[in-house]
Amino acid sequence: MPLFLRPSRLNTPEYWDVWSGRPDVAPMRDVSLSMLHDARAGWGEESLALLVPVRHVLCTRLEISAQQYRQARQGVAFLLEEWLSDDLDHMHCIVGRRDPQGHVIVLAIQKDWLERALEALAASGIVPDLVLIDAYVLPEPRPEVLGVWQVGSDLLLRWHGQQVGGCDAEGRDFLELEVARQHLQLEEHELDWQQVLQAVRWSELQGLGLNFLQGPFKPKSGAGGIPAQWRPVLALLAVAVFVILLNQLSMIVRERSEQRLLEQQVEQSYRTLFPDEQRIVNLRVQIESHLDVLPGSKQGTIRHLADLARTAHDTGVPAPQHLAYQSGHGFDLDVGTDVDHANRWVAALQSGGYQVQSSTNGNLQHLHIEWSK
Repeated sequence: MPLFLRPSRLNTPEYWDVWSGRPDVAPMRDVSLSMLHDARAGWGEESLALLVPVRHVLCTRLEISAQQYRQARQGVAFLLEEWLSDDLDHMHCIVGRRDPQGHVIVLAIQKDWLERALEALAASGIVPDLVLIDAYVLPEPRPEVLGVWQVGSDLLLRWHGQQVGGCDAEGRDFLELEVARQHLQLEEHELDWQQVLQAVRWSELQGLGLNFLQGPFKPKSGAGGIPAQWRPVLALLAVAVFVILLNQLSMIVRERSEQRLLEQQVEQSYRTLFPDEQRIVNLRVQIESHLDVLPGSKQGTIRHLADLARTAHDTGVPAPQHLAYQSGHGFDLDVGTDVDHANRWVAALQSGGYQVQSSTNGNLQHLHIEWSK
């Protein structure tokens, strides 16, 4: 016979109530996890069901046609995000089976609570076969009746079919108004879990299709390939990746277009400056060749700028704080007040064939450089 476990307290999985389907097994109330661990050895291979308090679960009923059911069942959980105050990623949702009237029950529970409860039981060596809302084990009333069972300060509600609900006892007045609005009869019952659970058929519980160990967001063990419930998510992921790649490709095309436009503008400027040249092979080389023959040096201004940069790199001195080009003469440099840096500049440039004059200019060392080569 199966065993049924239900948290003794609403917000903590540390204490449990345990009932058996066998009348000769006494129930256990408010049992700690350590006591559960000790009792587990005597249970043998009994089937186990975890009953989740209905107050932890959001429940709604949808009406779906038979033609739409297969497709809608894949995406209906995402519609819950419109109704939930929490992010859908924090919820575990399952979609029940369609009844003959076209009604489908959709349930949502916080993943954090469910995971904590399952981990607490696993620490005691308990792995449930079913995880169901506790209200589903209550006897189903007649179609026009709403059954009410009180558990502590909570009310468990059971309608005809798979409709269940829960509220606190203070909501009884509102519940009576709602029953009158829907033209239902309100029937209150004393709750004896042991008696109720002895009348439950295990096969009927398995056939509800509302086991929280299943559901659209949990792959079925042993299934080959991609589970059907994951395919819409993977399809959305593929679309997102495609959009990102498309945006990157568009950016590359735009940058290449801008680069080509810039090259055309530079080429047009070159033709304007040098109208006698008809052939362009390499704009950069050709422009540098023109700069090299500018008046003022035998080897051109670009070469001497390169010598200055190479000198700074080779000697390890800081870059000059100011650089001025004196047409036809050379360069004026202002370097830091560190005399050693200035002397290293002077020595390196003189060894390269430059004439260098050094002087102090306020807080800077002023170097006047002329080329003689």
